[in-house]
Amino acid sequence: MLRHDLWRWPDGGVYRGVPVSNFAGWLGVSALLMGVVEPIVGWERDAPGWLVALYGVMAGMETLAFAAVFDPPDRLVAVAGGAAMGAFAAPAAVAAARRRTVPPPAARPMGRRAWRR
Repeated sequence: MLRHDLWRWPDGGVYRGVPVSNFAGWLGVSALLMGVVEPIVGWERDAPGWLVALYGVMAGMETLAFAAVFDPPDRLVAVAGGAAMGAFAAPAAVAAARRRTVPPPAARPMGRRAWRR
């Protein structure tokens, strides 16, 4: 939107004329949205493997697009975005791979003792 001159701020800002308040606003809206959505849908510690893979593919595609596809390329955004997304994608991928190699725990017996624990 900036490249097509559709977004403008009268006082400019630190990155391509965008003020810090815009970034802070998006961060606030995202936090608010997560705060509303999480109690509704719940939160699971372990994301499914397909979701981790999809996130990794998106991280790679966005990094490549900002580095080489968009005109003009924005290597600063490519490096910052790739590093930020990779910081979450890499540990999640390792955890998902470990979950696939570890067999599930044996089921507990459902006798009277199981209910007393």
